[in-house]
Amino acid sequence: MAENDRILVDLSDDTEEEFEKEFNGVKYNFKAYRNAQNDRIYMSIFDENMVPIIIGEKLMYGMDIFGTINDPRLPAFYAIPYDESDQVHEVTGATFQSPVFIFLPQDDDADGSETDFNDDLDDDEQ
Repeated sequence: MAENDRILVDLSDDTEEEFEKEFNGVKYNFKAYRNAQNDRIYMSIFDENMVPIIIGEKLMYGMDIFGTINDPRLPAFYAIPYDESDQVHEVTGATFQSPVFIFLPQDDDADGSETDFNDDLDDDEQ
């Protein structure tokens, strides 16, 4: 995947990062933060006026970050924490942004093949 197909978040110096992204012409504000006690990453999303839509959603490997939430204010996109090298299968402070990134997958990759971000999870459940 290309670098513009991911959300880059810099939590290296701080435990919190705020940033803005535009989807389908609508601006959204995001806040990512690391909980030092459990070393997990959480994300919140706000509308362009900083009205909260989702607060403190825990990032789960291979799962759409807002996929379990049904809210018409959410942008229509998938954002999935994933490691392209397939070496790491957990989102923690140590793995987030290297090697696990939040990817914005399309229906098909550039080579025409579909990406199954949950393939590793399916194998673990058997």
